[in-house]
Amino acid sequence: MLALRIFLRVIEQTLQAHCPGADHTDKANLHIGAVAFIHRFGSSLNEHVHFHVCAVDGVFEEVAGDGVDVAPGWDEAAQVAPDIDVDQRVSW
Repeated sequence: MLALRIFLRVIEQTLQAHCPGADHTDKANLHIGAVAFIHRFGSSLNEHVHFHVCAVDGVFEEVAGDGVDVAPGWDEAAQVAPDIDVDQRVSW
């Protein structure tokens, strides 16, 4: 659906603009993580088309030939939770 594409594009643009450390990175290499589905009915089985979306609060930087990497600026998360490996790479 066009409305869902527009909604996800706005989320992506907003996160690219406001994610810490992402301002020094090429925006074409920054991607969001999101899962969305269309819910077509309400609780009483009436027609009620709407979206359910779960989006990651941040962006991932595409690394050529190496998958993606968490965008710069996430070292604050490492200070809060040192047992979480924020530098772990994710392969597509």
